[in-house]
Amino acid sequence: MEEQQDVAVIDMAPMRDPSLPRAIILDLSPVNFLDTVGVKTLSRIRRDYGEIGVEVLLVGCQTGVLDNLQTGGFFNEKVTKSCVFSSIHDAVLSCQAFKPWSPVEETTGTHF
Repeated sequence: MEEQQDVAVIDMAPMRDPSLPRAIILDLSPVNFLDTVGVKTLSRIRRDYGEIGVEVLLVGCQTGVLDNLQTGGFFNEKVTKSCVFSSIHDAVLSCQAFKPWSPVEETTGTHF
């Protein structure tokens, strides 16, 4: 075997699993109050799904629920209020505008 020198290696982003949804929209309109356990659960859901490229959006949060999320530490420098929408329609429109590049899209023409 010959030794190859000066070989360029390009680190590619991992391909997105096409069986995963692009986003999860949680309708919180019937929720009147979130305790610390609820806030931490939503934080873990958003973190875990975010790690695999699935956006988690919150919809219909009452003012008290937004206050609970704020005081419970849900929002930070990485998680802003841009993940909160007043209606499901607005959240869906946001998902349609969010089109991260994916090697799957490039090679197969499939859009998520």
